[in-house]
Amino acid sequence: MKNIKSSLVAEGTVYSGYLPSPMSQLATLYNPTVMSTMTLPGNQLYVYGTIISHNTIGGSAQNGNAYSCPYTEVVCTRDNAVRYDLNFFRGYDKQDPNIASKRAYPTTAYDDFSFIIEYNPLVQTNPPP
Repeated sequence: MKNIKSSLVAEGTVYSGYLPSPMSQLATLYNPTVMSTMTLPGNQLYVYGTIISHNTIGGSAQNGNAYSCPYTEVVCTRDNAVRYDLNFFRGYDKQDPNIASKRAYPTTAYDDFSFIIEYNPLVQTNPPP
């Protein structure tokens, strides 16, 4: 999935992953470790709405050992931090020659970003139940 039109409210965190098979009950994360982020899906992820969760943005890319994890992580290593960092949900590369087919947003306005969250103001007049 490349486009999500929704407001996501999570008690915990939102993860980036897939089901290995239609019968599988356990999702496989795209980003369980720093090394696995080298093979993230190359398409953009676009959310038109909001995300309220325990995820971080840029929390696993800090210098030194000061990574950011949700309070549920007892030990916050860089490998733990990338699971929650929205920056590591996709590996979109604007230099890719097939960029048009991997772009989730219809124009080039967000070509510098792999994960886009665009606020939908309709949530104020027509909120989810």
